[in-house]
Amino acid sequence: MPTPALSHGGWLPGDPQYRRITVALFLAGLATFALVYCTQPLLPLLADDFEVTPAVSTLSLSVTTVAMGIALLLFGPLSDAVGRLTLMRVTLLGAALLAIASAFASSWPLLLVLRAAVGFAVAGLPAVAAAYLREEIAPAWASAATGL
Repeated sequence: MPTPALSHGGWLPGDPQYRRITVALFLAGLATFALVYCTQPLLPLLADDFEVTPAVSTLSLSVTTVAMGIALLLFGPLSDAVGRLTLMRVTLLGAALLAIASAFASSWPLLLVLRAAVGFAVAGLPAVAAAYLREEIAPAWASAATGL
């Protein structure tokens, strides 16, 4: 059964659904960047607390971005099977829970594993957000919504 957006060509600015979709995806994108880069200002503290060098402490960012890059390749096709909205919701919730768990990591290897898992999970949003917008927003406004 087609959604109302698809039956009339997509949501337009001024439609409540357009605002809801664009605001939600903007905030989800902000959360994605926060989850990926939240350890960056903590690198000196991580180096001290886990007794690693400052250079090694940057692995908390590197493993996240590498895992995210790998997951981006997997989540696009997976979204066709489970649905884009479901995939975005589940992966962002999972990433948030993993980020909370990483705050309690008791060892450096455990922190790196959790940060890699955060990167993998958080990739669900950027992997399918543009496709989701193309399906829901009127074609003339889809690029503007994607840019936001």
